[in-house]
Amino acid sequence: MGGPSRNVKGDCRIFLNSIDWLKVSSSSHIVISEFSRETGSSSPGDCGTTIGQPIQGFVLNLGGVVDEGRVGFARLQMLATLVIYVAETIHLDVGGMTCDGCSSRVKSILEGVSGVSSAEVSHIDGSAVVQHDGASREELSESVRSIGYLVDGLSEDFHWRDGSVWKKSANNTKWCLVGCSIGDFGTIAAFQFVFTDSGWSPMMIMALAMFNGILTSIALETAILSAQMALGEAFRVAIGMSLISMISMEAAMNAVDLILTGGAKLTWWVILPMLVAGFLTPWPYNYWRLKKYGVACH
Repeated sequence: MGGPSRNVKGDCRIFLNSIDWLKVSSSSHIVISEFSRETGSSSPGDCGTTIGQPIQGFVLNLGGVVDEGRVGFARLQMLATLVIYVAETIHLDVGGMTCDGCSSRVKSILEGVSGVSSAEVSHIDGSAVVQHDGASREELSESVRSIGYLVDGLSEDFHWRDGSVWKKSANNTKWCLVGCSIGDFGTIAAFQFVFTDSGWSPMMIMALAMFNGILTSIALETAILSAQMALGEAFRVAIGMSLISMISMEAAMNAVDLILTGGAKLTWWVILPMLVAGFLTPWPYNYWRLKKYGVACH
């Protein structure tokens, strides 16, 4: 007190009672950074201050006022101002979340921001409640927008240079392609090797192949998403986020088949070009949708 600082451990009351209050200067202060959290204790270090919510630390400021005319017998008036640093709360409206996986990604990115102690995120409510000590709303918002989600209705400025979004959208496109290929190739193979005398024209077979490819893609994506949400919600999300991608993918695959083989034929050398065209055609769209709206769940 008034000299070199001291680190004191133990009961806060014992420490305060050990102080020679006559020697306390008006600039003295006690910084208490660690305190008891024992069950039943209603105050940090049992210093008599009720805790209403978690406290990260506090400062006890001491000021002495000398009783004029009585030098050496100063009457101390202690100004015990307890400054409690309680975590502040920021609420964010987050758009583009459709499942628990989305909530987890937003929670992870928010809790990685300096000063954030915790974040509670709900894709159902489209909200994030952040407990922090010194983080700014702008910093939190930008961190969420950087992974493709909306905050307060705004997204990160769109551009085509985000490598992480290209990678994530490629993964989305891959699973869509797997699902489409199962139904598409399976239908063409059935007419080529089993129902050889069906009388169906190549265009009719390709139309059915596209339809079945979309169905199997929706089924596969629903199965993937059902691990994160209820089956009905998974089905709705699979249709909502991937239908345009599936249609463009199927159109590209069957256009290549038509150009190279005359349509509705599978050969060892046509399958790879069909897959490449099916992947590349919707990939930019999937990037755009993920970057602008944050719509992706697998």
